[in-house]
Formats: sequence, C-alpha cells, structure tokens
Amino acid sequence: MTPTQTECNLPSYEFGRLSQRKIIADFSGGDLSSDGGLLLIREVDNLYRISERLASCFTDHRDASRVQHELKTLIGQRLYGLVQGYEDLNDHDDLRHERLFGVVLEQLESQHPRCAPLAGKSTLNRLEQAMHVPGDLFDSRYVKMSLDPAAMEALLVELFIEQMEKEPKSIILDMDVTDDPTHGTQEGSAFNGYYRHECYTPLLIFCGRHLLSAKLREANVDPAGGALEELQRIIAQIRGHWPQVKILVRGDSAYCRDDIMLWCEEQPQVDFVFAHSSNDRLRSLTWGL
Repeated sequence: MTPTQTECNLPSYEFGRLSQRKIIADFSGGDLSSDGGLLLIREVDNLYRISERLASCFTDHRDASRVQHELKTLIGQRLYGLVQGYEDLNDHDDLRHERLFGVVLEQLESQHPRCAPLAGKSTLNRLEQAMHVPGDLFDSRYVKMSLDPAAMEALLVELFIEQMEKEPKSIILDMDVTDDPTHGTQEGSAFNGYYRHECYTPLLIFCGRHLLSAKLREANVDPAGGALEELQRIIAQIRGHWPQVKILVRGDSAYCRDDIMLWCEEQPQVDFVFAHSSNDRLRSLTWGL
C-alpha cells in the first residue's frame, strides 16, 4: 500500500520579544523544553513585580565590577526553578544553560566567555546563605549578601492587600502547621510523632488562597510556637490599610491557647474560632447532645 501524503500545518505561538528576537513556540523540533509554563509565570511575576520587590529586601555587597549575575536575576532564577519543581540547587548546574530560563530572565548569553548565561548552584547557594547581620558584626569578607527579614515578612501581606479591589468588610485568617520532609542531616531536622518522619514543621497563615506567613520551624517545637507573634504582626499591617475590617482568626486545637485567645479578645474587631481537643470534662458536659 502506498502511504498517503498529508500536509500538516503545525501551529506556532508568539510570546513577545527579547531585545530584537521574537519568542516563538512551535512543534518543529528545534530547542526542546518541558518548562514552557515559565512564559506564563513570568507574566505573573512582571504583573506583581514579585522578584523585583523581593530583591529589594536584600543588600548586595559584591564588587559591582565583578558581578556576572544581578541580584534580581538570581532571585528570579531560584523562584522560577521552585515553581517548576526544581527544589535542589544542584538542578541549576543544568538549568543555567536552559534556553527558556534564559528567555524569561532575559539572559540568553553570558557576558563572560567562561560563564554560563545563568547562575549555577554555588552562586545561588551564596544567595541562600544571606542573613541579617547587625552593622557592628557585618564583615563583607564573608557575607556578600544580607537581607532585611522584616521587609521580606511584610511583602506577602502587601501583595495580599494590593490584590483586593476594595476594602473588605471581613476576612478570615487561618493558621495551621504542615510538614516539610527532610532527607539527610539538615540542621534542625527531627522526627515528628504526628507525621511519623524526619521533617520541619513550618507555620502557615492564610487568608483564603493568599499566603500571609510561612515560618520554617524545627519539628520538635510547640505547634503554636510563634503563632501569636505572627498574628500580631500581620493584623497590625492589615489594620494600617483597613482600620475597620472585621478579622476572624481560625485554627485547630493546637492554637487554643490562653495567650492567643486573650490577645484576640483584647483587640477591637477581632474574633476567634479554635477547636478544642476532647477530654473527660467536655464529654460529661456534652453527653446526650
């Protein structure tokens, strides 16, 4: 049987320009990538300026004349990698040559013949080692990037507030803890009896689909550890924009603590709903209901 010849008109899609180059996706089998979603993630990042604003929480102490990868590009590369499921810094020794990462970060060519267009694991590791160092202890020989923790914490709440079209009448803040599994000898990792594995137990606070706080904690801490401080910080920031909004704080029995409930009761327009673990007294009061 003679094969039938058909003509296939394969579609192509244009995603703007990078300098003088068009960004086109098609099915011709040229540069292949499984990270096409980055083009859409970049649009979200550009809309809310997340990478740019997160970079403003850092101070770059490197010699500018020797810098190959700008701070904003480093942060964008790490964020985009996490969104695409590349959790390990080791992944970036390959991703630094990935064309789509270069497109979304606007860095397709290296400025130095011996460097890749994007950063590798060692450079990104130095970014992740950035810490808040008091001025009297700061030593630029060892710390090349430092951060402002308060500015970073406030950014999540700022992004939430900006996405609301108008001041809401009421909001609900949900507190919870989750597990972040560890696979090795990471500092602070411990066995957690509830989750039954080695992990960290970060504290999360949400308002609907918006993440307002994520505090990484060791696995052997009190589930409510740091929750009151985070509530105080977040509610104060929200009150600065919406003085009259009613706030309901919600959580499971881990947060049914005197200090948290007492503080909420003392605040105007703040209520709470917390679960309570069962005990003999509660069972006797509710018997027959």
